[in-house]
Amino acid sequence: MRSPVNLPYDQGVQQRLTMHAFADATGGRACITIAEQEKCFAQAIDDSRAYYLLGYYLGNDTQPGWRKLKVKVSGDGLHVRYRSGFYVAPRAPDTPGLRRQELVDALASVVQYTGLRLSVRLTAEDATSLSAGAPATAGTAQTRPVAFLLGVAGDSISVDREKGNAIDLQIATLAFDDKRKSVASSSQALATSLKPEMLQKILETGMGIPEKLELAPGKYEIKFAVRDNLSGLIGTVSMPLDLQ
Repeated sequence: MRSPVNLPYDQGVQQRLTMHAFADATGGRACITIAEQEKCFAQAIDDSRAYYLLGYYLGNDTQPGWRKLKVKVSGDGLHVRYRSGFYVAPRAPDTPGLRRQELVDALASVVQYTGLRLSVRLTAEDATSLSAGAPATAGTAQTRPVAFLLGVAGDSISVDREKGNAIDLQIATLAFDDKRKSVASSSQALATSLKPEMLQKILETGMGIPEKLELAPGKYEIKFAVRDNLSGLIGTVSMPLDLQ
């Protein structure tokens, strides 16, 4: 048996190699020294003026592991930078606890989730009363019910056709005040089987889900999250609200 050869370890070199490897894997540039950072900043400004954002859905390809990516462009003198791949992590068992936690994380995130395509508006009655500056008379002396209509794009909802066109959605709503403190919330589940004509209508025009919160006068951000329990995908949407 021989002792391993003692090779010199240069921490600076290893850090630079790691940064370059990470940049290559994600389609970026490694900016390590002060001189490089100044140049990279100028290049980043140029890159932001024109770029393409490409994406695709895995579909049923959910086996954990690394997925390679390759992007080609046609034409002479062109160069493209892109990430070399991405990792699909093993999915945890779909338990009620996991569903609740994922919805909480989605509502707390500053980034919008796009697994489901959502839209939201006030109901016609509330939109009219707010624009007219009507006083808060409904509910208690301090609060009033505010009604919303949450829209879900029909072609983003998973449908289990073998179980009678079943859908399974979980909806959570949270109101933040101007200090980013949550002041009101609601949740509901929508699990049902659709008749063929209703399914066709939803696929064509989407689904409208009524939501309601009790709110006092003030300024809010109302955030909605919808989880498709058949696919595990989540969508979020938010809207400002100035309640007089």
